[in-house]
Amino acid sequence: MVIKQFMKLKAIHRLILLLDFIFGLSRGIIIPFLVTDMMTRLGASYTTIAGSVFIYFIARTFGGVIGGALSDRYGRRPLILMGLFVTSASYLFLPFVSDVLEFTTVYIVLGFAHSFFRSVFSALIGDTVDKKDPTIPFAMFYINQNISVGIGALLGGVILAVGSSFIYISTGLLLLCFSIITMFHPLLKNQSRSEIKVEEQEPVEVEQSYQGKSSHIYILISIFLLNVILVSTYGVFNDLLGAILHDFVELSPFVIGLLFALNSFLIVILQLQALKIVSRWSFMSQMLFTATLFSLFHLLLGTLERIPAIYLCVLLIVVFTIGELTHVANLKSKVNQFTPAKKRGLAFGILNATFNIGFGLGPFVFGFFLDKLGLERVGYSFFVFYLATAVVLSVLVVKEKQSKRSPKKVQGEVNH
Repeated sequence: MVIKQFMKLKAIHRLILLLDFIFGLSRGIIIPFLVTDMMTRLGASYTTIAGSVFIYFIARTFGGVIGGALSDRYGRRPLILMGLFVTSASYLFLPFVSDVLEFTTVYIVLGFAHSFFRSVFSALIGDTVDKKDPTIPFAMFYINQNISVGIGALLGGVILAVGSSFIYISTGLLLLCFSIITMFHPLLKNQSRSEIKVEEQEPVEVEQSYQGKSSHIYILISIFLLNVILVSTYGVFNDLLGAILHDFVELSPFVIGLLFALNSFLIVILQLQALKIVSRWSFMSQMLFTATLFSLFHLLLGTLERIPAIYLCVLLIVVFTIGELTHVANLKSKVNQFTPAKKRGLAFGILNATFNIGFGLGPFVFGFFLDKLGLERVGYSFFVFYLATAVVLSVLVVKEKQSKRSPKKVQGEVNH
């Protein structure tokens, strides 16, 4: 099914998926092992390394917004190239850092540049998406990320056995290949601001729905704020889970890589099915389901300190993945729906920023309390926080359903 959908995509979308596959492969090599390697090599604590990661994501936050806005003005391709060259060079510097300050400095530069091309990729899809079915390209984009990250995690477990420096060198070289393809491919060569203007001249339904409705701005702000809360769990998963499984469950790098690959595998086989199911839900119901599963994820994570069992590790991977599937199923298409083409790069830059804030804030807070309180207490504390978030969302879902049933509301919609 995934291959069939891939072949139906436009040529530009297939190219973006190919380039993002190379990027995801390189990121997957590093994600599960970065914190463990830096703690071992630099003698730093969870709090210190998580603090550096937090600053990295702050840099990504600014990079995503600035890169997205600049791509609206100067074209998509130049910003992709700028981000790629700086990112690949930064990865090649990481094996040579000798203290936390050097690591943080390189990581800040890497984070700022990294977000340039991620925001631009989403904007490129938004520029060229088919208005009759705007969700499939974004869903395929996410599936593609997880295929590549899963394969990368397995490769990282093998490469780490040779030496930690090789995971950074291989990542830098892969991104250099990425840069070369981007530089010379004809489909990307013409992706400039003038082409975006042509897209704007076409009568697109979502563009017309945007006009004159200030409530759409409120919807976007609500999506962005809620996204920060939910994505904090992604940060814990990506940046701390590998180190936690190593320290508390004593798993080998290869087994850790397999568990991260399980996350990617489940997303690949279930994402399109999840999209069909979630498309029938309200957006708030979608977020409620995710918040509930993320609360269960943290409950299981806290339990690992008492019961360091492999079956619990597998279970928490499955629980997190299902919550992730419902969260991202139509998130980008929702943002695209309420954004005019002239502001699309900026909007996806802001969305990318909310991911970066959550990715940085989650491991920083979790890592700080992990050093102070231990895994059990911090896991249960996050469980309570996400459970409270789910309760608030459930109240909003009930109010939303009541509003739809209101005769006055229905009559107002008919008159409109």
